[in-house]
Amino acid sequence: RADAATGLRTVTRAPSVRYDTDKGWSLDNQVQGRLRTGPLDHLLLAGLDFSDRDFTRAQRTGTMAALDLYNPVYGSGVNLAAAGSRSSTSARQLGLYLQDQIKLGAGWVALLGARYDKARNGGRSVAATGTASATDEHSHAFTPRAGLLYRFDNGLAPYYSYTRSFQPASGVDYFGRAFKPTEGTQHELGLKYEPPGTNLLVTAAV
Repeated sequence: RADAATGLRTVTRAPSVRYDTDKGWSLDNQVQGRLRTGPLDHLLLAGLDFSDRDFTRAQRTGTMAALDLYNPVYGSGVNLAAAGSRSSTSARQLGLYLQDQIKLGAGWVALLGARYDKARNGGRSVAATGTASATDEHSHAFTPRAGLLYRFDNGLAPYYSYTRSFQPASGVDYFGRAFKPTEGTQHELGLKYEPPGTNLLVTAAV
């Protein structure tokens, strides 16, 4: 940043040494099957997914001489603080989901689904002064989804869909409190058009 006291001639500098590690893995297993009940054709989907992530950081800051923009002298020494800060964050999420796509004849298609998520986000930090802090956020949500579509012989297919979402958030706010998960609701109304005998698909939606 420029130093106003010297007429924006010098720039102060601050060195930082940082060592990060980031490890994570995820798994998504699902099974699919077809079933017929009377005039209805079902395409069933069930699954489980799990994710695990850990991040750690060790950091030291220090001081060094300011830089004269009009007469720069490079190579000045770096003085790192004897003690540094340490932090770590972890995130775990388990999700179970089930979906049924239902067809009735050549026209109607319905979609019914649901998902349950359970998540935990935690954090630990130790400042250079030795002050320690910790956060731990547990959350869970049930998120349904549904849709209905009708396919006409001329290639037109009006539809409506409804879905809810849930996404855990890592980190803390200005006051050190863990962020709450992000949740959303979506309504979509649209029209699909696939001209017969072509590979073209056009969709308009609100």
